[in-house]
Amino acid sequence: MILDQLTETLKNHYDTVLRDGIHVSDLTLCMRKMVFRKLNPTPTTMKELNFFTSGRAIHDAIQTLAQYHPKYEIEKEVMYNFEEKNLTVQGHIDLYDSEQNIPIECKSSRANQQKEVKSFHRRQLEIYMAMVGAEKGLVLYQNLMHFGDTPFQEYEIESTEKKNKATLKWIEEKAELYINSLETKNPETADDVFYNKEMNWLCKECPYFAECKGMKHIGETK
Repeated sequence: MILDQLTETLKNHYDTVLRDGIHVSDLTLCMRKMVFRKLNPTPTTMKELNFFTSGRAIHDAIQTLAQYHPKYEIEKEVMYNFEEKNLTVQGHIDLYDSEQNIPIECKSSRANQQKEVKSFHRRQLEIYMAMVGAEKGLVLYQNLMHFGDTPFQEYEIESTEKKNKATLKWIEEKAELYINSLETKNPETADDVFYNKEMNWLCKECPYFAECKGMKHIGETK
């Protein structure tokens, strides 16, 4: 019974607290799924609950330790306004080094070792870097299937003022596409990951897969 209550609470959490306005994760994962979810919410699953609780546990543990160092801000809220388009994109940086202007994203990996930064994790961090004008950021992985002495990996990501401007332009374009898809109630116009080999694992148990499958997809070669 408690699991039913927890999954229902998670649904409310996703549909309200985390999804007011345009969030960075709406643009970096599967945008089409996010549009579907806004237009036609479905019950959350035990697998989603598992991802949420395990991920949250790691975040909270790292943030609990980091808060003893004054330079770190936890869950730093960032917002960027595109005034000409009347768009605002918001996000929360896991850890923010306020002394050196370094955003840090903490990720769990269900692997023994992470050979490189996943593209969508890199993109998320690059967005935060652009939003705070940072030239350096970090992705910290905890490899859940590594049972040796070094389960953590740090990856440093660098940027420039020019690259940050290009990232902000990318955010503006994606945010406009996302809002237009919502306003027209047409998920097909939103970006998808159907042919993205690194991200189409999201399709495997997506509740909107059957409907999405019949739509046009990015990278389609028909």
